[in-house]
Amino acid sequence: MSWCSPLPTLAETCLANTSGGELWLGVEDDGKASGLHLKHQNTTHLLGLIAEQTTPPLVVSVQQHCIDSVIVAQIIVPRTNTLIATFEGMYLKRRIKNDGTPECIHIDPEDKA
Repeated sequence: MSWCSPLPTLAETCLANTSGGELWLGVEDDGKASGLHLKHQNTTHLLGLIAEQTTPPLVVSVQQHCIDSVIVAQIIVPRTNTLIATFEGMYLKRRIKNDGTPECIHIDPEDKA
C-alpha cells in the first residue's frame, strides 16, 4: 500500500528519509506536462507549506519550468541525516517496488534505514 498522496508534504517526507531527490508537480507519471494545479502555482507558498507540515521543518527548493507551454514545478529535496516526520507524526521512506514503481512506506524512527 502506498502512503504517498498527491500532497507534496508526504512525498517530500518520503524523499527526505532516503537520499533526497526531486518531485515534479504538474507532470504526469508518463512524463507528459499537464501544468501546475492552481493551488500550487505560488511556489513560495509551497516552500512554506512543506516546512510547516513537516517536523523538523523540511527546507526544499522549488524551480518553475515551462514545458509544452504549461508551467510545472521541480521540488528539490535535500539529503538529510535527520529523520523527517509528517505533521501527523508519520515517518515515511521512499522505495521502488518490484514492478519498478515508487511507493512510500512507514518506517520506525528507531530503525532508520
